[in-house]
Amino acid sequence: MSTRELTALIHIHSTLSDGTWTVERIAAAAARAGVDVLVFTDHDTPPAPPQWVHGVLVIRGSELALKDPRYDHLLVIPRAHRPLVIKAHPLDPPLKVGGRGRGYPALDWSVLWDGIELFNAMSMIKRGASTRLKAVACILAPLAFLPPPEPLALGIWDAVGLNRRWPAVAGADAHAYSTGRRWLPLRVFSYPRHMRLVTTGVWLEGPLAEQPAEAASQVVAAIAAGRAYCALGSARGTRCWLEPEGLLPGQEAPWQPGMRLEVRLPGMAQIRLVRCGEVVGASFGRAAAFELSGPGVWRVEAWRWRLGRFRPWVFVNPFYLRGNGQVS
Repeated sequence: MSTRELTALIHIHSTLSDGTWTVERIAAAAARAGVDVLVFTDHDTPPAPPQWVHGVLVIRGSELALKDPRYDHLLVIPRAHRPLVIKAHPLDPPLKVGGRGRGYPALDWSVLWDGIELFNAMSMIKRGASTRLKAVACILAPLAFLPPPEPLALGIWDAVGLNRRWPAVAGADAHAYSTGRRWLPLRVFSYPRHMRLVTTGVWLEGPLAEQPAEAASQVVAAIAAGRAYCALGSARGTRCWLEPEGLLPGQEAPWQPGMRLEVRLPGMAQIRLVRCGEVVGASFGRAAAFELSGPGVWRVEAWRWRLGRFRPWVFVNPFYLRGNGQVS
């Protein structure tokens, strides 16, 4: 099956809510950066029809805060039969530096949305910036100092997959704010910088349509199906599939002896095989092939060596291989 890989920047705020650039200006920057899809989620704004802007597919959803606005922020992305609802910045912490800031932790995990924002750039920055020195490090070299996904959120993601498909995306949460600090009066995470920081890779099962509504439907369907990966830094060229069927990530299928998970990366990394939340294999290089020993929620992570340790790079959505009606 021929596939097309797209780079998407998801969870963007523009001047339509509390962002600092217009949609058109952000799209122009995305075209220069090689980003194919922008998913805008301005706060409490109505959805708008998708469109091509500077050759970039612009999808207009919304970020909603339900009940208490401190909790349960949801990304609502339009699609034909009903919106795709993704939990935004789960377990989001307050900013520790200076004793200011606020967090948006999820209170009720019994409410399971259509998907989860496994990476969120602003949450990762806040978690990493526990001291002023670490804050500067995260700002100057985020790919070397940002932490991996929150362990509890990662564990819940793996656990939910035991019973149903639950795709993950990477969220930029891009506003292009300044630091708000007198000791560092800079606009440190501009929109172009977000485009090089946290993105979602999306695999389409065929070419992208020319009409924006049809193209948006293809992209949202791929995200909902889990044909995607979360990336910290550039990862275009990542491929992952299941042999001998040739299935893409996000698929549910019965486990059969001889199944093999294969992955190809655009750079050297430690490639970890994860089964139901437990690392069960590892390989170093640009490619790996793992034999799958039985049913389970199987996925791969890639970690790059930066400044003396392995740092998170690519987390691919799982394959859900069932046995006797369940994952074991």
